[in-house]
Amino acid sequence: MEKKTDKELLQDIVAIYFKSRSTIELDKTLKEYIKNNKLTKTKTYLRKLLDEYKKKSLKGTLEYEMIRNTQEIHKIESSYKTMVEKLIPMSDEELLKYINENGINRIRVKLEKYIKNVKEENKAELARQTLERINSLYESKKVSSQSKYEEQKYNDAISVFETMVKRGFFNYTDFKTKMNKYFGCDSVEMDKLLTNSRTLLRTKYPEKFQEYKNKMERNKIRFYMMHEQQFKNMIIGIRHEQYDIVDFYINFNLSSKAFESLYYDLTEKNIIAPDDKITLNKFFEKYNERMREAYYTDNHGKPIECNGQISQEDEEKIKEFMEQYGIPEKYFKLCYSKYKKGELKNYFGIQLKKISY
Repeated sequence: MEKKTDKELLQDIVAIYFKSRSTIELDKTLKEYIKNNKLTKTKTYLRKLLDEYKKKSLKGTLEYEMIRNTQEIHKIESSYKTMVEKLIPMSDEELLKYINENGINRIRVKLEKYIKNVKEENKAELARQTLERINSLYESKKVSSQSKYEEQKYNDAISVFETMVKRGFFNYTDFKTKMNKYFGCDSVEMDKLLTNSRTLLRTKYPEKFQEYKNKMERNKIRFYMMHEQQFKNMIIGIRHEQYDIVDFYINFNLSSKAFESLYYDLTEKNIIAPDDKITLNKFFEKYNERMREAYYTDNHGKPIECNGQISQEDEEKIKEFMEQYGIPEKYFKLCYSKYKKGELKNYFGIQLKKISY
């Protein structure tokens, strides 16, 4: 057989290269070419000729585009070998781990691209089956994860509302203000937890939500029954001008807004008389933001001055007292006035009681 020149060899090698579907197929065909043509040249030598040809190809030429296309085909086949053959023997658990580490979209793109370009139908079918298995496992995992997430959200909502009704709360704002530490939340987190819990039960479990609303309504009645005497004393004290906002917080340890909502509901239920409601309305209007002077004056309308006249020890005592009974900071001067008059002596002679819920 006449010895072939490198130029002639290169023409054959390039033709073999463009027909190949993978680097493995290329190597196999080159070995057969060497054997059939009884060449003394090695496969490495032939690959070197091919590499030099690829390096010399110019962008924009037909040869350059054919080389790029062949490289892409080889890359797809390589992805198949490193992916499909690797995935087939995997257990479901191993496959889910692989999906988690590599990303479902990346895996899908590779397999779909391979299926589109591979010529051998048996390989394409195997890739399709692998992709179907991956999609099925991924969707099952997603559904399972969503189910667990929904279950956890439901359990959180139930925990919130069970705690609320069992501890006697009937007002959302009062509950989240006093119970955020119990749930290990700051005020923002607690507001989010309560809002999400209400929305979930109201929209997806309306019967359960109504059940808790009914229990909160019953808590209002229980609260009144437990504090009936304080209600009566409050009405009498207000009418005789012997009752102020600090007395209210001491007696009820409830925010003024929660209390106002409560006695409005109790009036509609005919538990509180309309005249008593009017008395209470006038009382809380007195301490409305529009009458700020009421926070800072004594019973005679004179301003209360305490800056520079109160010891650090007394200031700390008053602030601790106010915290225990949920008294807003804006009433500090009023508390100071009552403290100086001895009206709060029963709350400072011994350690302030801790209020728990």
